[in-house]
Amino acid sequence: MCSRFVREDCSLPVSLMSTGSLASSGYLRNDSFTVLCVVTVLKEDLPARAIPGKEVTVSSPILQNHLAELLRTGLEADVTFLVSGKSFAAHKVILATRSPVLMAEFFGHMKETSSRSAWRSRTLMRLKEICEGKLSDGISVDTAATTLPLAEQHNCPRLKVKCVDFIVSTPAILDAVLATDGYKHLEASCPMVLPELLKSARGRKS
Repeated sequence: MCSRFVREDCSLPVSLMSTGSLASSGYLRNDSFTVLCVVTVLKEDLPARAIPGKEVTVSSPILQNHLAELLRTGLEADVTFLVSGKSFAAHKVILATRSPVLMAEFFGHMKETSSRSAWRSRTLMRLKEICEGKLSDGISVDTAATTLPLAEQHNCPRLKVKCVDFIVSTPAILDAVLATDGYKHLEASCPMVLPELLKSARGRKS
């Protein structure tokens, strides 16, 4: 006697036969029987059977959103910064991945004073380059004369060249810069750059 049932994880019905029914069915010969399997290959996938209650909502895989949420909630924060009287909770491991100096401060990867100083110097140098680039992009008639002494005092040769080149670029710009209060400040605070400025102006005229 055969019984038929359908399993939830099977796409087709399955027929079962008991041992006693098999012995009297005529299929069993010399204590053996042959099973014929028919395999059908489909060119298209069958639609997956939905399992009730198993739907999963996947959140957006945007890293910056996750980090922003971590900062907003302060979950597992292990360091606090006090800025202008306001506290900001943060995470050491995230800060350390963005700054070698903080990596040394938080996790002691650079315990030697010389190594710590080298890392700090490198970081400050990078910050100096960024500031130098920003100031170079903002040179104008109003800022050239005040930026030039800063470039001289803080040893920023590229910024200094940018200022000088701008000031002497045309006679009109030169006259406009000489008429600013910034140029008066330049004469008083950093007179050593005036000969170089004058030399550059003469070179442009010739």
